[in-house]
Formats: sequence, C-alpha cells, structure tokens
Amino acid sequence: MLQDSASLVLSRYPSRVQPISQIRRLGNAGGSSGATLWQYHAADGEMALRAWPRHGPTPARLEMIHGWLGELSGLGLVALPVPLPARDGRTVQHQDGLYWEVAPWLPGTPALERPPAAGRVQSAFAALASVHRRLSGHGQRGASPGLRLGIRELEKLAAGGLDVMVAALDRSQADAQAVMGQRWVFLAQAAIPRLLPSLRDAARLQVTLQPCLRDVRPEHFLFEADRLSGLIDFGAMGIESVAADLARLIGEWFPDDYVLRTLALAAYQQVRPLDASEAALIAALEATSDLLIAGHWLSWHYLDHRHFDDACEVARGVARGLHRLERLAERIRPSGLVV
Repeated sequence: MLQDSASLVLSRYPSRVQPISQIRRLGNAGGSSGATLWQYHAADGEMALRAWPRHGPTPARLEMIHGWLGELSGLGLVALPVPLPARDGRTVQHQDGLYWEVAPWLPGTPALERPPAAGRVQSAFAALASVHRRLSGHGQRGASPGLRLGIRELEKLAAGGLDVMVAALDRSQADAQAVMGQRWVFLAQAAIPRLLPSLRDAARLQVTLQPCLRDVRPEHFLFEADRLSGLIDFGAMGIESVAADLARLIGEWFPDDYVLRTLALAAYQQVRPLDASEAALIAALEATSDLLIAGHWLSWHYLDHRHFDDACEVARGVARGLHRLERLAERIRPSGLVV
C-alpha cells in the first residue's frame, strides 16, 4: 500500500525530519500534477511528503528542479518548500516505482477571492520577480520554447485535431461539458488561422531563457491574512522566458482586470525589469493559452480518459478555458492582431 511506502521513505530521513505524529494523506491537495501528498509533524516543524505519479518528472529532472530551489533558499520575499536531503544526501527517493521528496509544509491559504486584493497581487508578482532574478545566472538567449510548442499544437488542431475532438464529443454523453466543448471547437476554428501569423512572428523574438515555474497559478501563492507566506508547486519548472510565467499568472488570476494587470507588472518590474521583447511576448503567450486551455481539458477527458480525483475539475477547466477564448475572440481584429 502507498501508506506503507510512505513510511519506508520517511525512515530514510534524519530523525528531526521523521514524523512524531500520524502522517495524514491529502490526496493531490487540489493540485493538477497528479502527485499524492501527506502532511505530518516533525521535530523541525510541519512537513510535506510528496509521491510523484508514474507519468511525472524523471529523477534527473526532479534533481535539477531541487537544485534550482536550493539556489532560491533564503530568498527573503517569500518562503519556498526547498526539498530536504535524506541520510544518503539525496533529495529524491525511489520506492515502489515512485519518486518521493520531503519539504517543509508552508502555512497559509491561496487568495481565492475574485477579484483578488491589489496588495496580494503586488506581493505575489514581486515574489515571482525575485525568483526570476535569483535564477537569472542561468540565462541564455533564444526563442520561447513554450510559444513554439503552443504554435505546433495549434497547427495540429487546424490540420485535423479539431475534427478528432468533434468526433469524440459526438460520441459522448450530451452534457453541459460536451456543449461547452462544441462551443470551444467552433470558436477555435475561426481564431486559429487568424492568430497563427502574429504568433509565428512572436516566436522569432530573441529573449532571455532561464529557469521558470512554467505552471504558475494563483493557488500556488499562500497568504496569512494579507501577508505572502509561501510559494509552492515547482514540479513543472524548466527553461523558458519569464514572460511565460507572467502570461500564465495574469491569465489565470485576473484576465479581465486591466487595473490589476498594470499593478502586477509594475510590482514585478520594480524587482526585475522587462525588456521590450519580453513585454511583447506576454500577449502572444497569453493568446496561445486562451486558445489551448479548454482544448487540453477536453483532450485529457474525452481522448486520454484521464482520471481526476475531483469529478468537477474537468468541467471547471473547460469553462475557464472557454471563457478565455470568448474574450480572445472579442479582441481579435481581422488582421489577426491581438489588442
């Protein structure tokens, strides 16, 4: 059983990190990585044990991410769950076909209110900027790999992928989720050919590429009252432009609020200024996500038949993505420019 595996893993850690209370399984704790989490109390404080899924990051990738997190230790603006070494000195442990890690449990809760408080937004974006600035020593020039990947996904959709999705939706139960899927396909069929030329132009921009979170979400920022108490979930880290993190966080948190967008970018640039190419790239990356988010959820559900602990998670993801595509469709001029 997974609980027995968890106990075996924890026995490899120094006594101050081992549990002095019952370890409490939290499932995936609301995350989308597929990892299983446990929380427990140790002599050194509250701890989190994570078991990555079999389809999750490789041990080499996890060790690379842990190395970056180690560089972020003592950042100042925000606490981070830097993984702790076992007695063998390694921060990644293997047990029963899974890879495991232990890190401090960070207090606080996400800012779930909409719109979020301006002070919380500013704190979060300043903290993100401090993460980017600390890791800037790994920087190199190049084109955004995330945007190029998104363009390839859009090209595949235009070349028959949308037809495959329509067929899958037609075979499914005609529920509200499938109706939203049909609406997404209709809008995507019109938007993709109009946007691809400007996205390809943006994909040629040369920007600084460095370690970024790549899947940064508002629920990853924890607050105690209005104080930013932690930033969590680094499993998707990789080399990318900082513009990708900014586009993702803005698009997920307050896509329609231009006042908060202005405050967020100002708070970020007080810590880590953006150059002109990075600023231009944000719009292209955000538009790509606007097009693809609902499609990803539909594909996971109707084509991959992926299981989610929360039965409503797919419907929420499709609805959020459809709303973003509807907003994008209103902003596209006939020339294909995003405004």
